[in-house]
Amino acid sequence: MKISVVVPAFNEEQGLAASLRSIRDAMMAFEAFGWTSELIVCDNNSTDCTAELAREAGAQVVFEPINQISRARNAGAARAAGDWLIFVDADSHPGRELFLDVAHAIQDGRCIAGGSTVCFDNPDRGVAFAGWVWNITSRIMRWGAGSFIFCEAAVFREAGGFSQELYAAEEIDLFRRLKRIARRSGRKIVILHRHPLRTSARKARLYTQREALRFIGRTVVQRGRTLRSVEECYQWYDGRRGRQAYGGSRASGIPIASATCRNLSCITVTLRAPMRARCFWAGVSFSSASSSKPYPTPRGTRRTFPSRAGVRSSTTMARSSAASNDPRPSSPYASSRRGFSVPQSRAAACASTESTASAIGPYRA
Repeated sequence: MKISVVVPAFNEEQGLAASLRSIRDAMMAFEAFGWTSELIVCDNNSTDCTAELAREAGAQVVFEPINQISRARNAGAARAAGDWLIFVDADSHPGRELFLDVAHAIQDGRCIAGGSTVCFDNPDRGVAFAGWVWNITSRIMRWGAGSFIFCEAAVFREAGGFSQELYAAEEIDLFRRLKRIARRSGRKIVILHRHPLRTSARKARLYTQREALRFIGRTVVQRGRTLRSVEECYQWYDGRRGRQAYGGSRASGIPIASATCRNLSCITVTLRAPMRARCFWAGVSFSSASSSKPYPTPRGTRRTFPSRAGVRSSTTMARSSAASNDPRPSSPYASSRRGFSVPQSRAAACASTESTASAIGPYRA
């Protein structure tokens, strides 16, 4: 028996290493059953050091050029050689006990797929309540959370994988199809609950409750049509996780520069300043007149995103094709970075590391 663990990742350099360490440790549970395992990370068109960190952790890396969670998971599953697939989000930390529960469910022989209840890191009351509601719904409806899904590989392919028409809630759509297969085959879907998956509550920190409720309301009113629009599902794709401060706060207004890779193959610069300010630091310019709408947008306005056809183009970020050593297309969602113009070439980023660090100086809280 071989188990393939698939981790979709988009600009996850901040927490990917810790997550992969947790997953590696949990995968040791399969050795007690004499099973082999493999770890696959799908780089979903990241513009940071996600792929490099995954390779350093010993994972196989697959590249998916179109930013979509369904496509990333399907691309990882296409590379997988295991008899069973386990999908774990890049901000989640499964325990060895959870993987032991998965192994027992697989060994039972009556299960074709399943998931796990979840618990959040440092949740406030609202997040804890939302998690409690989801866990009850998950166990009643037999829907697995997207952060942790396991499925027999042959059944996953029979079901057609994750729908590439959906930009969110694709796991619910998958489990609906899996339940039909389970009824036909006389098998079942299980939701594990003894050892919940520990995952991040970062969406609650990066987005307001008003944004979340607005999305849920629009989804109900439009009968799920919002799930097919990348503009409506911006909370999964606008790249705000890549702009969160390295030790700062979202509203602090403090400029922070960080060289996030040990080999300095790229540098991430995050500037938190008034939207109409103009700053010129080491070639990093900010202008309120940018062609891409800055973030966050004022209340009452609608965010706009590039269309899927624009995936292979770089509209806002200046990119030097002559100096670039990376042939991968840039992310349309990462190109909208508060109106910045930052060189996308890794060679150019490395060359400007010293001047950027000296110009900005050390950050002090």
